[in-house]
Amino acid sequence: MEWMSAADLRERYQRFFEARGHTRVPAAPLLARDDPTLLFVNSGMVQFKRVLTGEEKRDYTRAVDAQPVLRVAGKHNDFEEVGRTPRHNTLFEMLGNWSFGDYFKREAIAWAWEFLTIELKIDPARLAATIWQIGSCAGGTSPPATTTTSGRWPRPGHADHAARSISTAGRS
Repeated sequence: MEWMSAADLRERYQRFFEARGHTRVPAAPLLARDDPTLLFVNSGMVQFKRVLTGEEKRDYTRAVDAQPVLRVAGKHNDFEEVGRTPRHNTLFEMLGNWSFGDYFKREAIAWAWEFLTIELKIDPARLAATIWQIGSCAGGTSPPATTTTSGRWPRPGHADHAARSISTAGRS
Protein backbone atom coordinates (compact mmCIF):
# COMPACT_ATOMS: atom_id res chain seq x y z
CA MET A 1 0.00 0.00 0.00
CA GLU A 2 1.33 3.40 -0.93
CA TRP A 3 1.16 6.50 1.23
CA MET A 4 -1.42 9.07 0.20
CA SER A 5 -2.94 12.20 1.67
CA ALA A 6 -6.50 12.33 2.96
CA ALA A 7 -7.43 14.39 -0.11
CA ASP A 8 -5.93 11.73 -2.41
CA LEU A 9 -7.78 8.93 -0.60
CA ARG A 10 -11.06 10.86 -0.74
CA GLU A 11 -10.65 11.50 -4.48
CA ARG A 12 -9.67 7.91 -5.28
CA TYR A 13 -12.66 6.58 -3.32
CA GLN A 14 -15.12 8.86 -5.08
CA ARG A 15 -13.64 8.19 -8.54
CA PHE A 16 -13.73 4.43 -7.87
CA PHE A 17 -17.46 4.53 -7.20
CA GLU A 18 -18.20 7.03 -9.96
CA ALA A 19 -16.67 4.48 -12.35
CA ARG A 20 -19.30 2.04 -11.05
CA GLY A 21 -22.23 4.32 -11.84
CA HIS A 22 -22.43 6.35 -8.63
CA THR A 23 -23.26 10.06 -8.63
CA ARG A 24 -20.87 12.19 -6.58
CA VAL A 25 -22.98 14.07 -4.04
CA PRO A 26 -21.54 17.11 -2.24
CA ALA A 27 -21.26 16.92 1.54
CA ALA A 28 -24.14 18.32 3.55
CA PRO A 29 -23.44 21.28 5.85
CA LEU A 30 -22.11 20.25 9.26
CA LEU A 31 -25.04 22.04 10.92
CA ALA A 32 -28.08 19.83 10.36
CA ARG A 33 -30.39 22.52 8.97
CA ASP A 34 -33.17 20.29 7.68
CA ASP A 35 -33.25 17.73 10.50
CA PRO A 36 -34.90 18.83 13.76
CA THR A 37 -33.59 15.70 15.52
CA LEU A 38 -29.94 16.79 15.20
CA LEU A 39 -27.86 19.86 15.84
CA PHE A 40 -24.84 18.55 13.92
CA VAL A 41 -24.49 15.97 11.16
CA ASN A 42 -23.22 12.88 13.01
CA SER A 43 -23.10 10.31 10.21
CA GLY A 44 -22.83 10.06 6.46
CA MET A 45 -26.44 8.99 6.05
CA VAL A 46 -28.00 12.15 7.50
CA GLN A 47 -28.37 13.87 4.13
CA PHE A 48 -30.01 10.70 2.77
CA LYS A 49 -32.47 10.04 5.63
CA ARG A 50 -35.53 11.11 3.64
CA VAL A 51 -34.41 8.97 0.69
CA LEU A 52 -33.74 5.94 2.90
CA THR A 53 -37.19 6.25 4.53
CA GLY A 54 -38.90 6.56 1.15
CA GLU A 55 -40.09 10.14 1.77
CA GLU A 56 -37.99 11.56 -1.07
CA LYS A 57 -36.76 10.42 -4.48
CA ARG A 58 -33.55 11.59 -6.12
CA ASP A 59 -32.62 11.51 -9.79
CA TYR A 60 -29.98 8.86 -9.05
CA THR A 61 -30.04 5.44 -7.38
CA ARG A 62 -26.32 5.26 -6.57
CA ALA A 63 -24.39 7.92 -4.68
CA VAL A 64 -20.89 8.45 -3.31
CA ASP A 65 -19.97 11.13 -0.80
CA ALA A 66 -17.39 12.37 1.67
CA GLN A 67 -19.29 13.72 4.67
CA PRO A 68 -17.68 15.60 7.58
CA VAL A 69 -19.39 14.56 10.82
CA LEU A 70 -19.28 15.88 14.37
CA ARG A 71 -19.92 13.63 17.36
CA VAL A 72 -20.13 15.34 20.72
CA ALA A 73 -23.07 13.53 22.35
CA GLY A 74 -25.33 10.52 21.99
CA LYS A 75 -24.75 6.84 21.31
CA HIS A 76 -21.42 7.31 19.51
CA ASN A 77 -20.05 9.93 21.87
CA ASP A 78 -16.27 9.81 22.26
CA PHE A 79 -16.05 13.31 23.69
CA GLU A 80 -14.56 12.24 27.04
CA GLU A 81 -11.85 10.21 25.27
CA VAL A 82 -10.71 12.91 22.84
CA GLY A 83 -7.06 13.71 23.47
CA ARG A 84 -6.48 10.58 25.54
CA THR A 85 -5.98 8.29 22.56
CA PRO A 86 -5.07 8.92 18.91
CA ARG A 87 -8.24 7.20 17.66
CA HIS A 88 -10.93 9.21 19.47
CA ASN A 89 -12.13 12.24 17.57
CA THR A 90 -15.14 14.49 17.49
CA LEU A 91 -14.78 15.69 13.90
CA PHE A 92 -13.93 13.32 11.07
CA GLU A 93 -14.97 12.52 7.51
CA MET A 94 -17.04 9.51 6.47
CA LEU A 95 -16.68 8.16 2.96
CA GLY A 96 -19.87 6.50 1.77
CA ASN A 97 -21.24 4.63 -1.20
CA TRP A 98 -25.00 4.37 -1.32
CA SER A 99 -27.59 2.34 -3.18
CA PHE A 100 -31.22 3.41 -3.13
CA GLY A 101 -32.85 0.19 -4.29
CA ASP A 102 -30.28 -0.41 -7.03
CA TYR A 103 -27.86 -3.02 -5.64
CA PHE A 104 -27.38 -4.87 -2.38
CA LYS A 105 -24.78 -6.55 -0.20
CA ARG A 106 -23.19 -8.77 -2.84
CA GLU A 107 -22.06 -5.81 -4.95
CA ALA A 108 -21.26 -3.61 -1.95
CA ILE A 109 -19.00 -6.27 -0.44
CA ALA A 110 -17.28 -7.07 -3.73
CA TRP A 111 -16.62 -3.38 -4.46
CA ALA A 112 -15.34 -2.70 -0.94
CA TRP A 113 -12.94 -5.63 -1.27
CA GLU A 114 -11.85 -4.48 -4.73
CA PHE A 115 -11.27 -0.92 -3.52
CA LEU A 116 -9.13 -2.06 -0.59
CA THR A 117 -7.14 -4.83 -2.24
CA ILE A 118 -6.83 -3.68 -5.86
CA GLU A 119 -7.24 0.10 -5.86
CA LEU A 120 -5.37 0.72 -2.58
CA LYS A 121 -3.22 -2.42 -2.85
CA ILE A 122 -3.76 -3.46 0.76
CA ASP A 123 -2.51 -7.01 1.32
CA PRO A 124 -5.61 -9.21 1.83
CA ALA A 125 -3.76 -11.09 4.58
CA ARG A 126 -3.86 -7.88 6.63
CA LEU A 127 -7.65 -7.60 6.41
CA ALA A 128 -10.32 -9.28 8.50
CA ALA A 129 -14.07 -8.86 8.37
CA THR A 130 -17.05 -9.80 10.47
CA ILE A 131 -20.66 -10.36 9.50
CA TRP A 132 -23.77 -9.86 11.58
CA GLN A 133 -25.23 -13.35 11.30
CA ILE A 134 -25.08 -16.52 9.25
CA GLY A 135 -27.06 -16.20 6.05
CA SER A 136 -27.47 -12.44 6.36
CA CYS A 137 -25.26 -11.69 3.40
CA ALA A 138 -26.78 -10.92 -0.01
CA GLY A 139 -29.94 -12.97 0.14
CA GLY A 140 -28.58 -15.76 2.33
CA THR A 141 -25.37 -16.30 0.42
CA SER A 142 -21.88 -16.11 1.84
CA PRO A 143 -19.50 -13.21 1.25
CA PRO A 144 -17.35 -13.56 -1.87
CA ALA A 145 -15.17 -16.65 -1.48
CA THR A 146 -12.01 -16.22 -3.49
CA THR A 147 -8.49 -17.35 -2.88
CA THR A 148 -7.86 -14.04 -1.13
CA THR A 149 -11.02 -13.96 1.00
CA SER A 150 -11.66 -17.62 1.76
CA GLY A 151 -11.48 -18.21 5.49
CA ARG A 152 -11.28 -14.50 6.35
CA TRP A 153 -14.98 -14.13 7.19
CA PRO A 154 -15.51 -15.40 10.77
CA ARG A 155 -19.02 -16.63 11.50
CA PRO A 156 -20.95 -16.08 14.74
CA GLY A 157 -20.72 -19.17 16.89
CA HIS A 158 -17.17 -19.94 15.80
CA ALA A 159 -14.49 -19.64 18.45
CA ASP A 160 -12.61 -16.97 16.56
CA HIS A 161 -15.65 -14.76 15.89
CA ALA A 162 -15.72 -12.89 19.20
CA ALA A 163 -11.98 -12.42 19.24
CA ARG A 164 -11.93 -11.06 15.70
CA SER A 165 -15.03 -8.87 15.89
CA ILE A 166 -14.03 -5.22 15.72
CA SER A 167 -17.47 -3.66 16.06
CA THR A 168 -17.57 -1.19 18.95
CA ALA A 169 -20.70 0.77 18.12
CA GLY A 170 -22.40 -0.29 21.34
CA ARG A 171 -26.02 -1.13 21.98
CA SER A 172 -28.47 -0.67 19.16
